[in-house]
Amino acid sequence: MIIDKQKAATFLLWIEVLMLPGCKCGSSSDSDISNFQANFFPANNPGSGSIYLSELKSERGSLTLGVNAKDVGEINTVYFDLVYNPSVINYSGSEEGDFFKSGGQSTSGFQVSLQNKTEGRIYVAINVLNNSPVKGSGLIGKITFIPIAEENFAVIFENNKLLRYNSSSLESFEITGDWFGGGIISKRI
Repeated sequence: MIIDKQKAATFLLWIEVLMLPGCKCGSSSDSDISNFQANFFPANNPGSGSIYLSELKSERGSLTLGVNAKDVGEINTVYFDLVYNPSVINYSGSEEGDFFKSGGQSTSGFQVSLQNKTEGRIYVAINVLNNSPVKGSGLIGKITFIPIAEENFAVIFENNKLLRYNSSSLESFEITGDWFGGGIISKRI
C-alpha cells in the first residue's frame, strides 16, 4: 500500500488539533471580534524542500501567518489553495514576502482570491515575471485572518504546486516539495 506523506500528515494533524483542550466547536454568542485571539501551531518541523506555514503575529483580533520556503530548488511559480474553518476565522488580507524578490526580481505580486467564503478556501499564486528561477529559503507571503469564534482546527494546503519554467522551450516542470499546514486555536480572551 502506498501512503501519500502529505495526506497522512494532514490526517494526523486533524486528530491532534481535535484532541487539544478547550475546543468549543465554533459556537459564539458574542459578535465582538476583539474578544478573540488565535494562535498557530505548525504540523511538523519542515525539512529541506518544504513550503510551510508559521505564525508571524498573533494579537487580539488578528492572526498573521507566513507562507515560507525552506531550501527549495529553482522555482518560478508557487500556487496553492489554503483551506481553513470560516466559522472560526475570516480572511482579512495578504502581503508579498521577499523570497521571490531576491536578486531584484519582478513578480506578479502575492495574488490572493477568496474562492469560497462559505467553505473557507483562498487561492494564492505568485510568480517571477522574467522567468528567472529563485531558490533557497525565505518568506513567500503573509496572510492575515480575523478570529471570530472559539475552536481548534487545522489549516491545510490543497492543489499546491511549485513550478519551474524553461523559457526557451516554454515548458513548465513541477518541482517536488513537502507542504506543511498546521493547527489554529482560537480562544475568547
